Amino acid sequence: MTNNKIVSILSYFLIGVIWYFLDKKVQDKHTNFHVKQALNLIIISFGFSMLLNILSGILIVVTFGLFGYFAGILHLILQLFFLILAIIGIINVINNNKKELPYIGEFANKYLSFK
Repeated sequence: MTNNKIVSILSYFLIGVIWYFLDKKVQDKHTNFHVKQALNLIIISFGFSMLLNILSGILIVVTFGLFGYFAGILHLILQLFFLILAIIGIINVINNNKKELPYIGEFANKYLSFK
């Protein structure tokens, strides 16, 4: 397995994103594509996580815990969804496919511009 493929796989765990920016030798088109997809997934996952944590905290205080737990359950379901997307991305790397991640992959090329 080449370093580029390892970086692409590890990018879905953030380690590869850091490796990508520190090591100029692994910056090719295929790795660039998967690093963008992974970074996009990480940013969106982090954003939704923060939003749902805040919403859950507010709802627990305002409704005395009644609806805050629903936001917590929604948060767990959403994180499972992001985990499934990361697994899809890793499978795409292993199979040498340059497929965008479902639902969120199109935002990577639109908003992340690095080479």
